[in-house]
Amino acid sequence: MRLLLCGGATAGHIFPIIATASALKHRTPNLASLAIGGGSNLDRQLFSEANLDFVATTAAPIVGTNYQLPWNILKTIIATTKANQVVRQFRPHVALSSGGYASIPASIACKLQGIPLILQTHDIDPGQAARLIARFAKVITIVCHPAAAGFYGRQTAVTGLPLRGEFRQANAERARSRFSIPEGKPLLVVMGGSQGAKVINEAIGPILSPILQTAYVVHLTGPQGIKHAQSIRQYLPANMKQYYLPISFLEAGISDLFLAADLVISRAGGSIHEFTASGLPSLLIPGTYAGAHQRSNAIWLQNAGAALVLEEGRLSPETLLRETSNLLDNPPLLTRMGNAATFLGRPDAADRVAELLTNISAPRAA
Repeated sequence: MRLLLCGGATAGHIFPIIATASALKHRTPNLASLAIGGGSNLDRQLFSEANLDFVATTAAPIVGTNYQLPWNILKTIIATTKANQVVRQFRPHVALSSGGYASIPASIACKLQGIPLILQTHDIDPGQAARLIARFAKVITIVCHPAAAGFYGRQTAVTGLPLRGEFRQANAERARSRFSIPEGKPLLVVMGGSQGAKVINEAIGPILSPILQTAYVVHLTGPQGIKHAQSIRQYLPANMKQYYLPISFLEAGISDLFLAADLVISRAGGSIHEFTASGLPSLLIPGTYAGAHQRSNAIWLQNAGAALVLEEGRLSPETLLRETSNLLDNPPLLTRMGNAATFLGRPDAADRVAELLTNISAPRAA
């Protein structure tokens, strides 16, 4: 069987399709896979580390009205032409799309060449790219039943979001040893996805001192925020520096970290499903970009009792300190939130999607 993976631009759009490809490989030992994505270093790095052949394109966001939009549309047309050539040469039996803008060119190419396509989504309210790709998909995998409403009667399957294999082998003690987290001190993880989140990074800096009095903080800053975070650490009191660890991007070991953590402060993209897999309570600050679909993700977790939502419009160092302290000072509440998060998790998601891929590819593979 030959599998085409369509996606890139962020780790949240790459890791789930890699996880599904891995699950399918276990079912189909002779599987040949090829990924088509964007041109970022992150795309190249993650697909390379997964031992997947990768073709980069000039895919770019095609939403909004700013001066870059015409140029981005042109780049996407060029990317689609290239993807169409690659798909014709690779001749896949089935394709899996991650639903982001970097997956649009290859998804269109699959439609043009009659390749059966599964759209894999991780948002409750789909973004514009996912809505576009849904028009070409035979099946749309969703994380929960309410997410079906965003696809207006198209065929969906509730699978959950496939996660990397390391989430089935997570070890909290391994993280505590790796990051020298002292026993008895709560662990707070601050993150904004693989690209970082400037507003979160800027809000956490001024309140580190009071937080570090009670908690150890691992701060996943994104590549653009690491220098600023390191400069903040440099000026912390000597007795607090050891409790603050800024990291640009953590690929391996993230599952250990989440399992060890008591609370995470984060955006509300695809990483929320890693929180549910880890039973991790979250304070979510949903992004207001891309149609603000992250807010629906955050509200879903909050309604289930697994998270609290702090709207970006209310975000300030003062509000972030208050909400964070209220949670860290209430271990019974964190325990209840963690249990609620675990209830939402779907650890077999990758196997579910792999089975769907096998089923729709069978006629072509025969």
